[in-house]
This record gives sequence, C-alpha cells and structure tokens, in this order.
Amino acid sequence: MEEQRKQFGARRLNDESEVFKYNAWDDVEWKFEQEEEARNKIANQKKSPVPSQEAEYLLQNPADQWDTFYRTHKDKFFMDRNWLLTEFPELNVECRKLDDPLRVLDVGCGVGNATIPLLQASERLGKIFIYACDYSLQAVDILKQDAVRWSDRCKPFVWDITGQITEVIPAGSLDIVLCIYVLSAIPPKKQQQAVDNLVSLLKPGGIVLLKDYAQFDMTQLRFRNNRLIDENFYCRGDGTLVYFFSQDELDKLFTEATSFFLDCPTVAHYVQETHATALLIAAAVHDLDHPGRGNAFLINTQQPLALLYNDQSVLENHHIALAFQLTLQSTNNINIFAGLTREEFAALRQATVEMVLATDMSRHFEYLTKFQQVVSNLKDNEENENNVSLTICRMLIKCADIANPTREWELCEKWAMRIVEEYFDQ
Repeated sequence: MEEQRKQFGARRLNDESEVFKYNAWDDVEWKFEQEEEARNKIANQKKSPVPSQEAEYLLQNPADQWDTFYRTHKDKFFMDRNWLLTEFPELNVECRKLDDPLRVLDVGCGVGNATIPLLQASERLGKIFIYACDYSLQAVDILKQDAVRWSDRCKPFVWDITGQITEVIPAGSLDIVLCIYVLSAIPPKKQQQAVDNLVSLLKPGGIVLLKDYAQFDMTQLRFRNNRLIDENFYCRGDGTLVYFFSQDELDKLFTEATSFFLDCPTVAHYVQETHATALLIAAAVHDLDHPGRGNAFLINTQQPLALLYNDQSVLENHHIALAFQLTLQSTNNINIFAGLTREEFAALRQATVEMVLATDMSRHFEYLTKFQQVVSNLKDNEENENNVSLTICRMLIKCADIANPTREWELCEKWAMRIVEEYFDQ
C-alpha cells in the first residue's frame, strides 16, 4: 500500500537518505554561511535593477502581461494542482457535514489548474461550488471552455482583486478563499487592498488557504541582472511580476488581530460603533501590569489582588481597573474620554470592561457557547442588536488574545516559551 503523503507542517527530515522525498521540509534551517550567500546574491541583483521606465510600464499593465502569457501557452504550461486535498484538507468536503455546498473562491485561477482538480474531486465528494477569478481575460475564457461540464458548480469571471469589490460574489458568503501564488503577482502597495477585498467575502469563521513565494526562495536567488524592480519584487522574462514575502509581511497582511477582524465588513455589519471603539481600547489594555502569574496562583496563595477581587477573574479585573485609574487621573493629560458625555462614557466603559473580562480563559466555554447561540440565530436576534454586537466583540478579543500561533515562528516561539516558563514558575 502506498504511503500517504504527509502535509506541510509534518515533514521532518530524520533520515538524510530521504532528503529528495519531498521538495520542502519543515525542520531544516539554513546555516549562517548559506544565508550570507543568499544575501550576497540579492545585493548583486540590486546593482543592476530593471530600468525605471520599463518598471513603470510593467506596474501599470500587469494584466496585459498575463494575457500575453496565456495567449501563448494556453493551458499547456502549469501542471494541475492535484495535491490540493492533501495540503489543504479543509477542501475535503467529505469530512464536513454541510447542509449547503462548500463555497470556494479560487483567486488568480488562471486556466483552472486548481479549479479543475477540485471540480473533479467534487464528483466524488459532492457539495462544492467554486467561484474562479483572474484578471486575465484570456485565462478566464480558457477556463470557461474547459469547465463547461461543471457549469452548475463553477462560475469563472474576470476580477482585479486590487480594485473595487466584485458584485459576482455576495459579501460574507464564502467558506474558503484559495490563494495559490497570487499575492506574489501583485505590487506590494496593492497587496493589502487585495487581502481586504478577499476577507470581506468570507463568512464568519471562513478561512484563507495560502501558498506563495518566501524570501530567499531559490526562484528569487536565480534571478539575473535587470530583473529587480524593488525590494524582493521582480519581473520575469515574460514581464509577469513576482514578490517574495517574509513571514512578518504575511503576518501584517492577515493577522492584525483585533483591528484585522474589525476591518471585515461582515463583522462590521453587526458591531456597533461604541463596541468597536471599546474593543480597540480593550485590546490595548487587556494585559496591563500583568505580574507573570496566573489567576490560579494568585488565588491559591491568597495574594492581595485575589482578595481584592474575591477570586473572580482576578487579573482581568486588575488590568481594566488600572487602565481606567491611570486614564482618569486628573494629574495627567491622557484622558481619552474627556470629550464624551456621561452617558457615552458609561456605555463605552461598560463595554470595555465586558471585553477585558472575556479574556479570562476559565470562562472560555461559557463565552463560546453564547457566541455559537448568537451566530446560529442572527436573524432571530435582530431586535437585540446590542447583545449581538457585544457577544461578537467578546469573541473577537478572545481570538486576538490567543492569536500567537498565527504569528511568524520566531515571534510565536519566543512568546510560547515565555508562557511555558511562567507556567512552571508557579
């Protein structure tokens, strides 16, 4: 029986003789000399960049270059991505109990190298509808011809994701956005707009599946003279563009925690302005003056804070109480609430307190249950907009509070080890 292919994240090189089994491993780090060699190659590329006039033309007309590419190569250049269900099991609809079809957007679909394999798999798995967009009209026309047999389950269309939001897909209707080697083809200054547009199409709980080029990729290091447009941004010989990301850049694009969630139009529709303001304040102060010890330790050792707050959400009460004490002191000039009426301040303060208290993990399942009840009955809760808004905001700050695993590995590992050390120190 053939061994099942391992996903990314589970590929550990324990036997040197198997080094060529995969084209990428998860645990092989560069040596200092290798990184220095890579930096030297990029430094040499910077000595002979793309002429400014040519770069300006390429940046203004990226779709033209892809139209020319697909007019030349048709559907004979890229291989079908038959590895999608292995790398992204979220696409395996058979594993999900859905009443409605899984709705997927294949961004930068080209001629359908991801769309077609997914449609073929859907004949076995069922329950999938794929929107497929590209800003190359040539590519979309080819896909329409090749996918005609699945016309009831696929809608190809032309869309530049860096421009206005599409009207083809209703906002907040997608389960998954599939983004394979797409963002790298977009000029860096337009990438955030593209991400914002895509996120706005997701349902609450929807996900973006991403695969793209990383900084120091061999593809980057092989570029010769007159290919570098800007930092980590290149043009290929055919005029198409490619950017090489650092993990930190992707982190900023996708995981700006609380502010990221609030920018999602689907979320913004249900969140009241006062609660949105309170959420940003709560995110800033929710760990203020943290002593490096958890609630259980403070309670079990009868610390003054635990006695003060009667063993109830001790740290969370301390964080928010101190935040307001410092802000409202008459001796400083940091009272951000000074311009509010008494009623406005009371509402904002109450909401901020509620959100910081929601970060108490001992009450996690209580808040999760409330959130699930509200989200599953949004139409029935329309008359109680305040409760819906507050419940969603509680969950948003909880997501942001435990978002460390979504950060770049260097930062994630640092904070994870600090948490482990804190745990064993108690």
